[in-house]
Amino acid sequence: MTKEQFDKKYAGEGLVVHCDTKEKAIEFLNLAHSFGYSWCDGESYVKWTYWGEYNDQMCYCISRGSYSPLHHYKSIGFTIVKFGKQNFTKDDLEDGYRVVLRNGEPKFVLKRANSLNDVGGYKHNTLANYDETLIFQGIPHFDIMQVYDREDNLVWEREEKTEKQIKIEELQRKAQEIADELKKLEG
Repeated sequence: MTKEQFDKKYAGEGLVVHCDTKEKAIEFLNLAHSFGYSWCDGESYVKWTYWGEYNDQMCYCISRGSYSPLHHYKSIGFTIVKFGKQNFTKDDLEDGYRVVLRNGEPKFVLKRANSLNDVGGYKHNTLANYDETLIFQGIPHFDIMQVYDREDNLVWEREEKTEKQIKIEELQRKAQEIADELKKLEG
């Protein structure tokens, strides 16, 4: 994940991240720390999680370097992003969830009818045409890119690497191989 992806998903104004376990809180705050974020008083996210204050209701507001319980952020209209499950599958979809396709179209899940429907109820597609990773078989612009729950909270977003990111990772891997080889020769 790049800083730009992190900022878009977790650090935008009006976004908060819900961590329902201490392990998720630690993982999330370590990730935020790796992109240079800290508490509003300058303290490191790695040093303090404050998770015990609200336990499974803990939410972190990265843009403000603060935290509060889930109900607080819901009451003031913040968008809640659930941290954790990154491997969202077709089985995780529920009736009433809203999805956004690669072509930008919003659809609503009617799982009991095995379909994605337009706002007006028109059946757009059957879920049978999607694999477990929410990829549409044969027509990429129907791939599911985002999933929102019934309260319109983003619960999953497809993360794809750009060609530039792929090239950078390849070069970093090669650089590490060269460094390892040099170390062997020197040692």
